Amino acid sequence: EPSVIYLAKAVYYNADTDLALVQTVGKATPGHDVAQLAKESPAIGEKIHIVGMPSGLYYSYIDGTVAAYRTDLFEDKTGTYMQVSAPIYFGNSGGGVFDEDGNLVGIASFMMKAPSTGFFVHLNTIRKMLDVQLEELK
Repeated sequence: EPSVIYLAKAVYYNADTDLALVQTVGKATPGHDVAQLAKESPAIGEKIHIVGMPSGLYYSYIDGTVAAYRTDLFEDKTGTYMQVSAPIYFGNSGGGVFDEDGNLVGIASFMMKAPSTGFFVHLNTIRKMLDVQLEELK
């Protein structure tokens, strides 16, 4: 299949959380469904759903549960992260984790090989980033 490339520019990047907010450029860019942010984080033990593109495989799905919430894991990983029971793989970074209602509760950030223990940027960090960006647009 031929590939189609769409352009986007980063309008915000935070190195501490490894989150970027991108804005598409050009009229040919197709619309996308928008994931709604959950009102609250799922409890430890609640079921979650992960969508990502591990090793470039288009939209892979895996489910699991919230294993824990971890704060300040390493010097370069400050803030709160959601640890999940489902394995994630290289290429999942930037993919979403969703609650049972399909609401976004985190974004894949990094993993530890214990085995493939995945950590996701916490919902509150995502919400804070979006709130700051919306204020700047006003």
